[in-house]
Amino acid sequence: MADFPKFQLAVTLLAVLMASTLLAPVAVAQSAADTLAVVGHAPPPVANATATVAGTGGFSTYYYWIVARYGGGSVFPIGPAMVGNAAATIAAPTSISVNWTPVNGLNVVYDVLRTTTVQFPQTGYCTCAVALGVTGTSFVDTVTNPSLYTNGGFPYQNTIGVVYENVRDYAPPHMEVSTTSGFVSWLSAVAFAAGVDVSGGNLTVDTGNIVATAGNEVVGSLAAESLTNGALTAGTGWAVTGDFALAGGTAVYTDATHTGTLKQVVANQATPALANQRYRCQYDVTANTMINGVVTITTSYAATAKILDMTVGTGKIAYFTSAAAPTDFIVSVTGSTGGAFTLDNLSLMATIGGNITAVGRLNGIAGGEGINVDTNGNVHMAGLIVNYGGLPTAGAG
Repeated sequence: MADFPKFQLAVTLLAVLMASTLLAPVAVAQSAADTLAVVGHAPPPVANATATVAGTGGFSTYYYWIVARYGGGSVFPIGPAMVGNAAATIAAPTSISVNWTPVNGLNVVYDVLRTTTVQFPQTGYCTCAVALGVTGTSFVDTVTNPSLYTNGGFPYQNTIGVVYENVRDYAPPHMEVSTTSGFVSWLSAVAFAAGVDVSGGNLTVDTGNIVATAGNEVVGSLAAESLTNGALTAGTGWAVTGDFALAGGTAVYTDATHTGTLKQVVANQATPALANQRYRCQYDVTANTMINGVVTITTSYAATAKILDMTVGTGKIAYFTSAAAPTDFIVSVTGSTGGAFTLDNLSLMATIGGNITAVGRLNGIAGGEGINVDTNGNVHMAGLIVNYGGLPTAGAG
């Protein structure tokens, strides 16, 4: 018992030490350019699926794999749904009902694959597709002979986005954003209180306005329609090659030779093409089960081939810059290995200028006189006043 005061003293000192440690402010190192790195992983696969035999059964075993096809690529499932009492040949009235849980994402569709082994074909090809581009979460399989399928995978795994708060090089500090994907998107209105600096690149706003609280505004507008019969009624004004066909007021691509074009020649276009001009192409994809194909607006009209987003949807929009000498408007498909898709309601318009409203001056890079437009429409520049509707006169800039 004689040692108890020593033990009590030791406990008291330890408590004091812990309290001082917990309550004391912790110093955090401040780097010259604080960095937040964000890694973009592949989205989740379909987690659960079930398969049930309806009609005549048997002793055959099948495995069903549900591939989630996101806008960025395909994600393979964790495992299959299995049936062990199916008929040797699947055909109506015998069927297998497949159901699965959905995944979150924009315009996600599902590919349903059927194999006779529990091993999923991770790479390459398999003759295993029984349904492509399913928009719901169920499918009734009556397919006797599955079609060819290519396992494309998800190409954008582990992309890196980096946000820098650069307090070293600027006063006030600048927030700098970079990404290995090459795109930074703002999904809603964003206010940049201290301005936007695009170093070594361009700032392009295809929709919406650029508004600066100091008084500068750019408002875009569209020219007249460039295409004739964008609704594809009776195919008037359009021509097709390869696996494309004009049917029912739509352009249908059905893979057979793995290539095809939808074309409107210069003579049939509603308005002449403009060189080196920004264009907006709008279109509907009403169905799509194509495998592996790439759909582009070719360099006969575009400065560089523009890849089109072919997920199912209406009012889809693609922006591109026209060629130095644009001619025929051509939508081309290459590299497809199966499936089909349908295009409709094509529209093509140049994005022409717009207005710049300046409450202050448009200054030169050196901060000189610049250009000043007053409320009467008079232009003040380098000591001259260009009166609205008149000739230049001397005056203060």
